Amino acid sequence: MDRVKRELKLSFFSEKDANEKQVDMMRTFQPNPKPIVLVWKLAMIGIAIANAHYSISSSRDPKALWLGYLTRWNIMLSWLYFLLSLASFFFPRTSVSEDSAMPSLWKFSWITFTSTINVSVFVTVMFWVLVFDGKKQHLSSIYEHALVLVLAALDGFIIHRFPIRLKQIAGVYAVLIAYLIWTIIHSQTGIGNGYEYSDGFDDDALYSDLNWNKRIGGAIVLVVLVIFIELPLIFILLWLLSLVIPHHYIEEGEEREGTVNC
Repeated sequence: MDRVKRELKLSFFSEKDANEKQVDMMRTFQPNPKPIVLVWKLAMIGIAIANAHYSISSSRDPKALWLGYLTRWNIMLSWLYFLLSLASFFFPRTSVSEDSAMPSLWKFSWITFTSTINVSVFVTVMFWVLVFDGKKQHLSSIYEHALVLVLAALDGFIIHRFPIRLKQIAGVYAVLIAYLIWTIIHSQTGIGNGYEYSDGFDDDALYSDLNWNKRIGGAIVLVVLVIFIELPLIFILLWLLSLVIPHHYIEEGEEREGTVNC
């Protein structure tokens, strides 16, 4: 509990850990070896683009509703993180002193990683536990429900070694609450899901377990479980993982790195 109290005192983008060690943000956002990291990031973006093309072109869902599902929201979120991470890799803070302000680009990249990794775990668990029916999955589905989590985790935890601040759970809640609001809007506007009832759907909800028209009680119970139990549990587990992974610290007498050279 003492560690939690100390963590809660840290700011949203604190550059100092609860152990009082100073995180080297220059190495965190622009890790070495830089040429290899750059190739890795370009490869991640290339894989994401290839998956998007295949997923949209081969999807059985109506093309207009490709973005209607949480899985695709998470894919878009991961794209945003990959792009922000690449941009942050090229644009360092203007000064290497401890007192210089962290660039907004770095902050967006950091909070987007925290949100992406949490939503990715949520989507992956929900799919393989509740949705997967034992049938063979095509490559795009494997990417969206597993591989994107692996790529984000490798990039954020292993390459950048981002620390997760407890207050950053607000960013995760922002994404999921925005999606819940979208599902309510969808249910009240008659957009539908493109399927006929004979296809196994008893109405036009995006998810049968999140049916605001015919099973509102069950939908509310599901939302309460997600917001107050599953989401905090996932976040705490990832926060603990971020504590185990060694961060890029500034050792006493060590000089900060300058700008990125590729």
